[in-house]
Amino acid sequence: MELCGVTYHAPCDASELSMASDSVDFYISIVVLQHVPAQVLKAILAEGNRVVRPGGLFLHKIDHSDHFSHTDAAISAINFLQFDDAEWEKYAGNRFMYVNRLRQDDYLEIIRAAHQNVLLCEAGVDDRAHELLEKNGLKLAERFARKPKDILEITSSWILSEKPCASS
Repeated sequence: MELCGVTYHAPCDASELSMASDSVDFYISIVVLQHVPAQVLKAILAEGNRVVRPGGLFLHKIDHSDHFSHTDAAISAINFLQFDDAEWEKYAGNRFMYVNRLRQDDYLEIIRAAHQNVLLCEAGVDDRAHELLEKNGLKLAERFARKPKDILEITSSWILSEKPCASS
């Protein structure tokens, strides 16, 4: 990592980094953001904007799936969309299993609200989730029932954004 000029910071509070402003070229998270509450995510992106240089890039790989489906084949990747927030809190409202259940459109809204330019957004769609939604085979919680099916069937995303250069 030294050869490539990479400094690994862990553990740390990503909303309060001990790094100089405009000192980072690339800000990367791999399957992390789904474990961060939305309000904390906004603070993390604000701090990211402080440390990333103008024109610097943010790359995020996000796992939008129900993590219980990773070990239980009987559960679909979107199974957790049927639970309201109070019920989901009973199953996964702890520091070991917390998943915010934000969908790709939610992340894009948060990233754009952080004044970053989205350059690329690639979605991974789960065929089983697509089929469940097409056949109305999953009763969705109200929070998710209003979202388009093509958003709900997304189970992974790559999102690349850029901190804008200061206008002259």
